[in-house]
Amino acid sequence: MAEAAGDPVLVALVNYRLGIANVMLGDMKRANETLVKSLKTLDTEEGRRLFAFGGSPFSFACTFRAWALAELGHFAEAEAVAKSGFDNARALDQPYTILVATYGYGHALMRRGQWERAAEILDVGIEQVRLHDIMVGGTWVFARRALVAANMGDTALTDLMINQSIAAVAKSLHDGLYEILLSDAELRLGRFEGAANRARQAVTTCAEKDENASFAWGSLILAESLTGLGKGDEAEAQAALQRAGELAERYGLVPLAERVKILQTLQEK
Repeated sequence: MAEAAGDPVLVALVNYRLGIANVMLGDMKRANETLVKSLKTLDTEEGRRLFAFGGSPFSFACTFRAWALAELGHFAEAEAVAKSGFDNARALDQPYTILVATYGYGHALMRRGQWERAAEILDVGIEQVRLHDIMVGGTWVFARRALVAANMGDTALTDLMINQSIAAVAKSLHDGLYEILLSDAELRLGRFEGAANRARQAVTTCAEKDENASFAWGSLILAESLTGLGKGDEAEAQAALQRAGELAERYGLVPLAERVKILQTLQEK
């Protein structure tokens, strides 16, 4: 219908929304393709200033495309795309746009293991939530910050971010992603039982919502947590690891596939 109307901006906005849907469904390749189409129209002076969906669709499309690219292992491109959206958000000085822009940028840096830089970017998003009492989207930035803090060995900050992420859920969306991030944070701190419990809940949530990438990551974290415990149901761990591997291959999730291989190697020794 949008294409039939002959309105390229409307088509771009539709493709942006389709891109988000594909990211949440875990089809990162299709998400990237769709968001590229959107950005071809929005990447102009006028398009960068366009206001819709509560902020800048250009910056929003960049953040979700960066997220998809990072999951596909295209780290340099993900970072470049994310920075473009983030810089535009800062130039527009729109708090919600800035918050959303930190998702993809922080995610791209996290998947590269650049924890200090990820912390800097995500803290900008957290600042927007606190200064402007933004109700929607805080969960994702707090949960990512929890995982970053855990990887940097900051237990106190990890716990603070976990609590704030959970509190933010009551104000906005509830999906499996934040649970995946929190379970991974618990795992990084060696809290295997807590990580396993969160991962089980996350896997259930993601399965119900068809969030395939998150379902795959949750399965891996569950397998890693059970392995760390050194007890429990070995069949459950193996089934979870197999699911993660199959989904990583099906959807081309490179960072996930690499972690699957690491655990498989450890189990073979």
